[in-house]
Amino acid sequence: MTRTIVIGLVLLVGGCVFELNPEFDPEATGTASTGAVTTSSTSTSTSTSTSTSTSTSSDPETSTSSPVTTGGPTSGSSSLDPTTEMSGATTDDTTAGTTGDIEPFCGDGVVDPGEECDDGNSQKGDGCSAWCHTEPIGIEFGGDWASPYIGGTEDGPVFPSVCGASPSDGVTGHLDEAKLKRFCAVRANCVSLSYTEGQWKKLPNVNDEALIACNEPVSPWQALCPDASQVAVGFGGKASGKIEKLMIFCAELIVGEDPNTGFSLALGEPVLGASVGVEQGVEFPKVDCPMGLVIRDYYGMTGPSGGLSKLKVVCSQVKLKFP
Repeated sequence: MTRTIVIGLVLLVGGCVFELNPEFDPEATGTASTGAVTTSSTSTSTSTSTSTSTSTSSDPETSTSSPVTTGGPTSGSSSLDPTTEMSGATTDDTTAGTTGDIEPFCGDGVVDPGEECDDGNSQKGDGCSAWCHTEPIGIEFGGDWASPYIGGTEDGPVFPSVCGASPSDGVTGHLDEAKLKRFCAVRANCVSLSYTEGQWKKLPNVNDEALIACNEPVSPWQALCPDASQVAVGFGGKASGKIEKLMIFCAELIVGEDPNTGFSLALGEPVLGASVGVEQGVEFPKVDCPMGLVIRDYYGMTGPSGGLSKLKVVCSQVKLKFP
């Protein structure tokens, strides 16, 4: 006896339409009567409309979506937050995200951490270096050191020739022609040093001459460092009872800049800058300022018969001065 089951059931699973066979005969197929499911080639008008809508949205030829290349909203995505879509989706590093994403650099006109200045350019010599360090304008002094009196054998009164806040680039004075060109007047040659556009500039700084005892006629003399970047760092010479010959030793002021630590100052090797006097007497021990120090003041001693018998210097630690 064949029972006819007239029940139609439509299942929509994963976008596909399935239908139970309305005329299923288990005796004809020889299989168990378990309600086998087959794919149907037909569907109701309602299921057809649904199937068409689904296939259209998945068809690559009719899809309205496109790749995002500018970070802005695309067709079919107007329901998304535009600010969410636009953040971080760009190929230009200078406009990526917010301005906080732009990495600061020397020359951007903003003094960032690690910079001493930033004048908006990469030029040096204008007060702010190409590495954004404040450029020095000169030198200033630190601690002092005094040498012993060196020279001849005579002792006598002491006279000072002091530069104070300025360095010395040597000594000047007069030679007594009547006394075999002995030093009868000595003066520290004080100078003002400025550092501009990467160069040292030297200006004279007037200082009173320290007179000892001069008889006419006299002739002027000087023993000075020849270069604007040099200062006096030592002296030597020859002497008998008095100083007969005086030599001044000079060192170059060397300014360096490290991209991380900024500007620094070093002194070059001492070299003979100048000498004055006569070749007689015995060479006396050379006096050198300790490393990193330069001569600032001179103190002379005169013997019973006049003239320069001994000399002493005061050396000061030198360092860069900034505005």
